[in-house]
Amino acid sequence: MFLAPKTDDYLLELSSDYSSFNYTINSSHEISPAANHTESDSLSEHGLHYWWIPNVGKGDTLIAGIETVAPNYWTSTLYYSNGSTAQTVWAPHAHSHIFLAPKTDDYLLELSSDYNSFNYNINCFRPMYFATPHTKTGNLSEHEFYHLWIPNVGEGDTLIVGIEAIAPSYWTSTLYYSNGSVAQIIWAPHAHSHVFFAPKTDDYLLELSSDYSSFNYTIRWSHARLSTEIIFSVSPNPAIVGQTVTFLGNLTTDTGTPIPNAAITIKVNGIKRLSLQTNTTGWFKASGKATHAGFFNLTAEYAGSTQYLPSSDWVILTISKVQTEIYAKLIPNPVNPGATCELRGILIDQFSNPIKSATVSLEYSTDYGSSWHPAGTLTTNSYGIFSKTLTVSSIGIYLFRISYAGSPSHESSTTITALIVR
Repeated sequence: MFLAPKTDDYLLELSSDYSSFNYTINSSHEISPAANHTESDSLSEHGLHYWWIPNVGKGDTLIAGIETVAPNYWTSTLYYSNGSTAQTVWAPHAHSHIFLAPKTDDYLLELSSDYNSFNYNINCFRPMYFATPHTKTGNLSEHEFYHLWIPNVGEGDTLIVGIEAIAPSYWTSTLYYSNGSVAQIIWAPHAHSHVFFAPKTDDYLLELSSDYSSFNYTIRWSHARLSTEIIFSVSPNPAIVGQTVTFLGNLTTDTGTPIPNAAITIKVNGIKRLSLQTNTTGWFKASGKATHAGFFNLTAEYAGSTQYLPSSDWVILTISKVQTEIYAKLIPNPVNPGATCELRGILIDQFSNPIKSATVSLEYSTDYGSSWHPAGTLTTNSYGIFSKTLTVSSIGIYLFRISYAGSPSHESSTTITALIVR
Protein backbone atom coordinates (compact mmCIF):
# COMPACT_ATOMS: atom_id res chain seq x y z
CA MET A 1 0.00 0.00 0.00
CA PHE A 2 1.32 3.43 -0.98
CA LEU A 3 0.16 6.82 0.28
CA ALA A 4 1.29 9.55 -2.09
CA PRO A 5 3.64 11.77 -0.07
CA LYS A 6 2.88 14.83 -2.21
CA THR A 7 0.93 15.96 -5.27
CA ASP A 8 2.75 14.63 -8.36
CA ASP A 9 2.59 12.25 -11.35
CA TYR A 10 3.72 8.77 -10.37
CA LEU A 11 4.88 5.57 -12.13
CA LEU A 12 4.03 2.32 -10.36
CA GLU A 13 6.30 -0.65 -11.14
CA LEU A 14 5.39 -4.22 -10.24
CA SER A 15 7.94 -7.06 -10.42
CA SER A 16 7.53 -10.79 -9.84
CA ASP A 17 10.57 -12.20 -8.05
CA TYR A 18 9.10 -15.70 -7.93
CA SER A 19 6.04 -17.31 -9.61
CA SER A 20 3.22 -15.68 -11.49
CA PHE A 21 0.11 -14.03 -10.02
CA ASN A 22 -2.94 -11.99 -10.84
CA TYR A 23 -2.93 -8.42 -9.54
CA THR A 24 -5.34 -5.57 -8.95
CA ILE A 25 -4.41 -1.92 -8.59
CA ASN A 26 -6.84 0.14 -6.57
CA SER A 27 -6.72 3.91 -6.55
CA SER A 28 -8.74 5.39 -3.72
CA HIS A 29 -11.78 7.63 -3.78
CA GLU A 30 -11.52 10.89 -1.83
CA ILE A 31 -13.87 12.21 0.80
CA SER A 32 -13.57 15.28 3.01
CA PRO A 33 -14.67 15.43 6.65
CA ALA A 34 -15.52 19.07 6.16
CA ALA A 35 -18.29 18.01 3.78
CA ASN A 36 -20.22 16.26 6.55
CA HIS A 37 -21.91 13.90 4.14
CA THR A 38 -22.20 10.23 3.20
CA GLU A 39 -20.53 8.25 0.40
CA SER A 40 -22.02 4.94 -0.77
CA ASP A 41 -20.75 2.04 -2.85
CA SER A 42 -20.81 -1.75 -3.00
CA LEU A 43 -18.06 -4.22 -2.19
CA SER A 44 -17.75 -7.68 -3.71
CA GLU A 45 -16.74 -10.77 -1.77
CA HIS A 46 -13.00 -10.65 -0.99
CA GLY A 47 -12.88 -7.14 -2.44
CA LEU A 48 -11.01 -4.10 -1.19
CA HIS A 49 -11.99 -0.44 -1.38
CA TYR A 50 -9.94 2.58 -0.33
CA TRP A 51 -11.02 6.07 0.65
CA TRP A 52 -8.50 8.89 0.90
CA ILE A 53 -9.57 11.42 3.56
CA PRO A 54 -7.35 14.52 3.79
CA ASN A 55 -7.35 17.22 6.46
CA VAL A 56 -8.93 15.14 9.19
CA GLY A 57 -8.96 16.86 12.57
CA LYS A 58 -8.53 15.16 15.92
CA GLY A 59 -11.92 13.80 16.94
CA ASP A 60 -13.37 13.80 13.41
CA THR A 61 -15.58 10.78 13.03
CA LEU A 62 -15.58 8.09 10.34
CA ILE A 63 -18.42 5.60 10.34
CA ALA A 64 -18.37 2.66 7.94
CA GLY A 65 -21.77 0.96 7.79
CA ILE A 66 -22.95 -1.98 5.71
CA GLU A 67 -26.39 -2.94 4.49
CA THR A 68 -27.05 -6.66 4.75
CA VAL A 69 -29.39 -8.90 6.65
CA ALA A 70 -26.60 -11.01 8.08
CA PRO A 71 -23.25 -9.21 7.87
CA ASN A 72 -20.29 -11.55 7.96
CA TYR A 73 -16.55 -11.10 8.25
CA TRP A 74 -15.64 -7.65 7.09
CA THR A 75 -12.76 -5.46 8.19
CA SER A 76 -12.12 -1.71 8.32
CA THR A 77 -8.61 -0.33 8.70
CA LEU A 78 -7.61 3.30 9.17
CA TYR A 79 -4.08 4.32 8.16
CA TYR A 80 -2.10 7.45 8.99
CA SER A 81 -0.57 9.48 6.17
CA ASN A 82 2.78 7.74 6.75
CA GLY A 83 1.19 4.36 6.02
CA SER A 84 1.17 3.09 9.62
CA THR A 85 -2.02 1.63 11.03
CA ALA A 86 -4.12 3.93 13.21
CA GLN A 87 -6.80 1.34 14.01
CA THR A 88 -8.25 -1.89 12.70
CA VAL A 89 -11.83 -2.99 13.41
CA TRP A 90 -12.87 -6.55 12.69
CA ALA A 91 -16.42 -7.11 13.88
CA PRO A 92 -18.00 -9.82 11.78
CA HIS A 93 -21.57 -9.35 12.93
CA ALA A 94 -21.58 -5.57 13.43
CA HIS A 95 -23.37 -3.31 11.00
CA SER A 96 -21.00 -0.40 11.56
CA HIS A 97 -17.39 0.39 12.45
CA ILE A 98 -16.65 3.75 14.10
CA PHE A 99 -13.30 5.53 14.06
CA LEU A 100 -12.41 8.69 15.98
CA ALA A 101 -9.36 10.29 14.45
CA PRO A 102 -6.67 10.12 17.18
CA LYS A 103 -4.82 13.12 15.77
CA THR A 104 -4.93 15.67 12.97
CA ASP A 105 -3.63 14.00 9.81
CA ASP A 106 -4.50 12.73 6.33
CA TYR A 107 -5.97 9.23 6.51
CA LEU A 108 -6.65 6.26 4.26
CA LEU A 109 -9.68 4.10 5.06
CA GLU A 110 -9.57 0.52 3.81
CA LEU A 111 -12.67 -1.71 3.61
CA SER A 112 -12.32 -5.41 2.94
CA SER A 113 -14.96 -8.11 2.52
CA ASP A 114 -13.76 -11.40 3.94
CA TYR A 115 -17.02 -13.13 3.14
CA ASN A 116 -20.12 -12.06 1.16
CA SER A 117 -20.68 -8.91 -0.85
CA PHE A 118 -22.53 -5.91 0.56
CA ASN A 119 -23.45 -2.30 0.04
CA TYR A 120 -21.80 0.19 2.37
CA ASN A 121 -22.01 3.79 3.47
CA ILE A 122 -19.17 5.90 4.75
CA ASN A 123 -20.09 8.88 6.93
CA CYS A 124 -17.28 11.32 7.43
CA PHE A 125 -17.92 14.44 9.47
CA ARG A 126 -16.74 16.87 12.09
CA PRO A 127 -19.15 16.47 14.98
CA MET A 128 -20.55 19.38 16.91
CA TYR A 129 -18.72 19.67 20.20
CA PHE A 130 -18.88 21.06 23.71
CA ALA A 131 -15.96 23.32 24.53
CA THR A 132 -17.09 23.68 28.14
CA PRO A 133 -19.84 22.07 30.22
CA HIS A 134 -23.26 23.36 29.19
CA THR A 135 -26.54 22.20 27.61
CA LYS A 136 -27.31 21.53 23.95
CA THR A 137 -30.69 20.91 22.34
CA GLY A 138 -31.83 19.68 18.93
CA ASN A 139 -34.17 17.42 16.99
CA LEU A 140 -33.56 13.91 15.70
CA SER A 141 -35.62 12.39 12.89
CA GLU A 142 -36.63 8.77 12.65
CA HIS A 143 -33.69 6.46 11.79
CA GLU A 144 -31.28 9.38 12.06
CA PHE A 145 -27.92 9.59 13.88
CA TYR A 146 -26.51 12.56 15.78
CA HIS A 147 -22.94 12.80 17.04
CA LEU A 148 -21.47 15.19 19.59
CA TRP A 149 -17.73 15.44 20.20
CA ILE A 150 -16.96 16.27 23.84
CA PRO A 151 -13.27 16.89 24.57
CA ASN A 152 -11.59 17.12 27.97
CA VAL A 153 -14.22 15.21 29.91
CA GLY A 154 -13.10 14.51 33.47
CA GLU A 155 -13.52 11.23 35.31
CA GLY A 156 -16.94 11.23 36.97
CA ASP A 157 -18.33 14.03 34.79
CA THR A 158 -22.00 13.57 34.01
CA LEU A 159 -23.64 13.43 30.58
CA ILE A 160 -27.43 13.37 30.61
CA VAL A 161 -29.39 12.82 27.40
CA GLY A 162 -33.09 13.62 27.69
CA ILE A 163 -35.79 13.45 25.03
CA GLU A 164 -39.16 15.11 24.68
CA ALA A 165 -41.82 12.75 23.38
CA ILE A 166 -45.23 11.61 24.57
CA ALA A 167 -44.31 7.95 24.13
CA PRO A 168 -40.58 7.62 23.43
CA SER A 169 -39.70 4.37 21.76
CA TYR A 170 -36.53 2.67 20.68
CA TRP A 171 -33.72 5.17 20.88
CA THR A 172 -30.11 4.49 21.71
CA SER A 173 -27.26 6.50 23.22
CA THR A 174 -23.67 5.33 22.79
CA LEU A 175 -20.60 6.84 24.38
CA TYR A 176 -17.25 6.21 22.68
CA TYR A 177 -13.73 6.73 24.00
CA SER A 178 -11.29 8.79 21.93
CA ASN A 179 -9.83 5.59 20.49
CA GLY A 180 -13.23 4.66 19.06
CA SER A 181 -13.98 1.85 21.50
CA VAL A 182 -17.35 1.79 23.22
CA ALA A 183 -17.48 3.18 26.75
CA GLN A 184 -21.17 2.48 27.30
CA ILE A 185 -24.37 1.82 25.37
CA ILE A 186 -27.81 2.60 26.75
CA TRP A 187 -30.86 1.28 24.99
CA ALA A 188 -33.92 2.11 27.03
CA PRO A 189 -36.88 2.32 24.68
CA HIS A 190 -39.38 3.82 27.11
CA ALA A 191 -37.02 5.99 29.16
CA HIS A 192 -36.98 9.75 28.80
CA SER A 193 -33.31 10.09 29.77
CA HIS A 194 -30.01 8.25 29.57
CA VAL A 195 -27.30 9.11 32.13
CA PHE A 196 -23.59 8.49 31.60
CA PHE A 197 -20.80 8.92 34.15
CA ALA A 198 -17.44 9.27 32.41
CA PRO A 199 -15.40 6.25 33.55
CA LYS A 200 -12.11 8.06 32.97
CA THR A 201 -10.67 11.36 31.80
CA ASP A 202 -10.76 11.34 27.99
CA ASP A 203 -12.22 12.91 24.85
CA TYR A 204 -15.58 11.30 24.07
CA LEU A 205 -18.00 10.95 21.17
CA LEU A 206 -21.69 10.74 22.06
CA GLU A 207 -23.95 9.12 19.48
CA LEU A 208 -27.74 9.38 19.49
CA SER A 209 -29.81 7.23 17.20
CA SER A 210 -33.55 7.15 16.67
CA ASP A 211 -34.67 3.62 15.93
CA TYR A 212 -38.31 4.63 15.78
CA SER A 213 -40.09 8.01 15.64
CA SER A 214 -38.56 11.50 15.86
CA PHE A 215 -38.03 13.51 19.02
CA ASN A 216 -36.43 16.60 20.51
CA TYR A 217 -33.36 16.00 22.64
CA THR A 218 -31.36 17.83 25.28
CA ILE A 219 -27.75 16.94 26.12
CA ARG A 220 -26.36 18.25 29.39
CA TRP A 221 -22.70 17.95 30.34
CA SER A 222 -21.61 18.88 33.83
CA HIS A 223 -18.31 18.44 35.64
CA ALA A 224 -18.08 16.08 38.57
CA ARG A 225 -18.02 18.25 41.66
CA LEU A 226 -14.73 18.20 43.51
CA SER A 227 -14.54 17.39 47.20
CA THR A 228 -13.65 20.32 49.44
CA GLU A 229 -12.25 20.80 52.93
CA ILE A 230 -12.48 23.63 55.47
CA ILE A 231 -9.93 24.03 58.23
CA PHE A 232 -11.41 26.35 60.86
CA SER A 233 -10.01 27.70 64.15
CA VAL A 234 -10.84 30.28 66.80
CA SER A 235 -8.38 32.08 69.06
CA PRO A 236 -7.97 32.62 71.90
CA ASN A 237 -9.87 29.59 73.09
CA PRO A 238 -10.81 29.58 75.93
CA ALA A 239 -11.59 33.30 75.86
CA ILE A 240 -12.87 35.74 78.45
CA VAL A 241 -15.85 38.05 78.09
CA GLY A 242 -14.63 41.29 76.56
CA GLN A 243 -11.70 39.75 74.74
CA THR A 244 -11.34 40.00 70.96
CA VAL A 245 -11.89 36.60 69.35
CA THR A 246 -10.57 35.86 65.83
CA PHE A 247 -12.07 33.35 63.39
CA LEU A 248 -9.60 31.99 60.83
CA GLY A 249 -10.20 29.38 58.14
CA ASN A 250 -9.05 28.02 54.80
CA LEU A 251 -11.15 26.44 52.03
CA THR A 252 -9.44 24.07 49.57
CA THR A 253 -10.15 21.05 47.46
CA ASP A 254 -9.32 17.71 49.05
CA THR A 255 -6.01 17.88 47.16
CA GLY A 256 -5.13 21.26 48.68
CA THR A 257 -6.02 23.62 45.82
CA PRO A 258 -7.34 26.94 47.23
CA ILE A 259 -10.91 27.92 46.34
CA PRO A 260 -11.10 31.73 45.96
CA ASN A 261 -14.13 34.03 46.17
CA ALA A 262 -16.29 31.42 47.90
CA ALA A 263 -19.09 32.35 50.30
CA ILE A 264 -18.59 31.10 53.86
CA THR A 265 -21.32 31.13 56.51
CA ILE A 266 -20.42 31.30 60.21
CA LYS A 267 -23.06 29.84 62.52
CA VAL A 268 -23.20 30.06 66.31
CA ASN A 269 -25.11 27.20 67.89
CA GLY A 270 -26.77 26.54 64.53
CA ILE A 271 -27.86 30.14 63.89
CA LYS A 272 -26.31 32.14 61.05
CA ARG A 273 -24.34 35.05 62.45
CA LEU A 274 -21.83 36.08 59.80
CA SER A 275 -21.13 35.85 56.05
CA LEU A 276 -17.53 35.87 54.80
CA GLN A 277 -15.73 35.36 51.48
CA THR A 278 -12.48 33.57 50.79
CA ASN A 279 -9.57 35.53 49.33
CA THR A 280 -7.44 34.50 46.37
CA THR A 281 -5.68 31.83 48.45
CA GLY A 282 -8.87 30.42 50.00
CA TRP A 283 -8.49 32.07 53.42
CA PHE A 284 -11.22 33.86 55.38
CA LYS A 285 -10.95 35.81 58.64
CA ALA A 286 -13.07 37.88 61.04
CA SER A 287 -12.79 39.25 64.58
CA GLY A 288 -15.21 40.36 67.28
CA LYS A 289 -15.57 40.85 71.03
CA ALA A 290 -16.82 38.05 73.23
CA THR A 291 -19.97 39.41 74.89
CA HIS A 292 -21.40 36.40 76.71
CA ALA A 293 -19.95 33.59 78.75
CA GLY A 294 -20.70 29.98 77.93
CA PHE A 295 -19.94 27.17 75.50
CA PHE A 296 -20.56 27.94 71.83
CA ASN A 297 -20.55 25.64 68.80
CA LEU A 298 -19.03 27.69 65.97
CA THR A 299 -19.42 26.26 62.47
CA ALA A 300 -17.89 27.45 59.19
CA GLU A 301 -19.96 26.19 56.24
CA TYR A 302 -19.37 26.20 52.49
CA ALA A 303 -22.56 25.45 50.53
CA GLY A 304 -20.72 24.22 47.43
CA SER A 305 -21.26 25.10 43.77
CA THR A 306 -21.66 23.45 40.39
CA GLN A 307 -17.93 22.72 40.55
CA TYR A 308 -17.38 21.96 44.24
CA LEU A 309 -19.07 19.84 46.89
CA PRO A 310 -20.08 21.46 50.21
CA SER A 311 -17.98 21.13 53.35
CA SER A 312 -17.86 22.44 56.91
CA ASP A 313 -15.78 22.45 60.06
CA TRP A 314 -16.63 23.30 63.65
CA VAL A 315 -15.04 24.15 66.97
CA ILE A 316 -16.32 24.57 70.53
CA LEU A 317 -15.47 28.00 71.90
CA THR A 318 -15.38 28.39 75.67
CA ILE A 319 -15.94 31.92 76.95
CA SER A 320 -15.45 32.44 80.68
CA LYS A 321 -16.75 35.25 82.87
CA VAL A 322 -14.30 37.90 84.03
CA GLN A 323 -12.98 37.21 87.52
CA THR A 324 -13.73 39.88 90.14
CA GLU A 325 -12.24 40.91 93.47
CA ILE A 326 -13.35 43.10 96.40
CA TYR A 327 -10.94 45.06 98.50
CA ALA A 328 -12.39 46.60 101.76
CA LYS A 329 -11.21 48.17 105.02
CA LEU A 330 -12.68 49.92 108.10
CA ILE A 331 -11.35 53.34 109.10
CA PRO A 332 -10.51 53.84 111.93
CA ASN A 333 -9.98 50.38 113.34
CA PRO A 334 -10.05 49.64 116.34
CA VAL A 335 -12.77 52.00 117.68
CA ASN A 336 -14.40 52.68 121.05
CA PRO A 337 -17.99 51.62 121.75
CA GLY A 338 -20.43 54.17 120.27
CA ALA A 339 -17.84 55.66 117.96
CA THR A 340 -18.30 55.70 114.20
CA CYS A 341 -16.11 54.25 111.48
CA GLU A 342 -16.31 54.10 107.72
CA LEU A 343 -16.38 50.97 105.58
CA ARG A 344 -14.61 51.68 102.32
CA GLY A 345 -14.19 49.26 99.42
CA ILE A 346 -13.65 48.83 95.67
CA LEU A 347 -14.90 46.21 93.18
CA ILE A 348 -12.56 45.47 90.27
CA ASP A 349 -12.13 42.81 87.61
CA GLN A 350 -9.09 40.61 87.00
CA PHE A 351 -7.57 43.29 84.77
CA SER A 352 -7.90 45.89 87.58
CA ASN A 353 -10.73 47.64 85.79
CA PRO A 354 -13.36 49.11 88.17
CA ILE A 355 -16.86 47.64 87.97
CA LYS A 356 -19.27 50.54 88.15
CA SER A 357 -22.96 50.64 89.13
CA ALA A 358 -22.73 47.18 90.66
CA THR A 359 -24.65 46.14 93.78
CA VAL A 360 -22.83 44.61 96.70
CA SER A 361 -24.49 43.19 99.81
CA LEU A 362 -23.31 43.76 103.40
CA GLU A 363 -23.63 41.29 106.30
CA TYR A 364 -22.14 41.16 109.81
CA SER A 365 -21.40 38.43 112.35
CA THR A 366 -20.72 38.68 116.10
CA ASP A 367 -19.95 34.96 116.61
CA TYR A 368 -16.88 34.65 114.37
CA GLY A 369 -18.91 33.73 111.26
CA SER A 370 -21.20 31.08 112.69
CA SER A 371 -24.19 33.18 111.74
CA TRP A 372 -24.65 36.23 109.52
CA HIS A 373 -27.10 39.11 109.64
CA PRO A 374 -28.01 41.38 106.72
CA ALA A 375 -26.88 44.98 106.92
CA GLY A 376 -28.16 46.38 103.58
CA THR A 377 -26.75 46.86 100.10
CA LEU A 378 -24.34 49.31 98.52
CA THR A 379 -23.81 50.46 94.90
CA THR A 380 -20.43 51.11 93.35
CA ASN A 381 -19.76 54.48 91.74
CA SER A 382 -18.08 55.09 88.39
CA TYR A 383 -14.75 54.14 89.95
CA GLY A 384 -16.06 50.89 91.43
CA ILE A 385 -15.93 52.37 94.97
CA PHE A 386 -18.55 51.88 97.67
CA SER A 387 -18.68 53.15 101.32
CA LYS A 388 -20.85 53.10 104.44
CA THR A 389 -20.65 54.72 107.91
CA LEU A 390 -21.03 52.27 110.82
CA THR A 391 -21.70 52.77 114.54
CA VAL A 392 -21.17 49.89 117.00
CA SER A 393 -22.15 50.29 120.70
CA SER A 394 -20.82 47.11 122.29
CA ILE A 395 -17.33 45.81 122.86
CA GLY A 396 -16.37 42.86 120.71
CA ILE A 397 -15.05 41.66 117.35
CA TYR A 398 -17.38 42.24 114.43
CA LEU A 399 -16.93 40.52 111.08
CA PHE A 400 -18.28 42.27 107.97
CA ARG A 401 -18.85 40.24 104.78
CA ILE A 402 -19.16 42.12 101.47
CA SER A 403 -20.46 40.06 98.53
CA TYR A 404 -20.89 40.65 94.80
CA ALA A 405 -23.38 38.24 93.17
CA GLY A 406 -21.84 38.57 89.71
CA SER A 407 -23.49 39.17 86.30
CA PRO A 408 -23.71 37.52 82.88
CA SER A 409 -20.20 38.82 82.19
CA HIS A 410 -18.57 38.81 85.66
CA GLU A 411 -17.97 36.14 88.27
CA SER A 412 -19.11 36.60 91.88
CA SER A 413 -16.67 37.52 94.67
CA THR A 414 -16.65 37.93 98.46
CA THR A 415 -14.39 39.43 101.05
CA ILE A 416 -14.49 39.59 104.90
CA THR A 417 -12.99 42.25 107.10
CA ALA A 418 -13.00 42.59 110.92
CA LEU A 419 -13.76 45.56 113.21
CA ILE A 420 -12.43 45.59 116.76
CA VAL A 421 -14.49 47.54 119.34
CA ARG A 422 -12.80 47.95 122.75
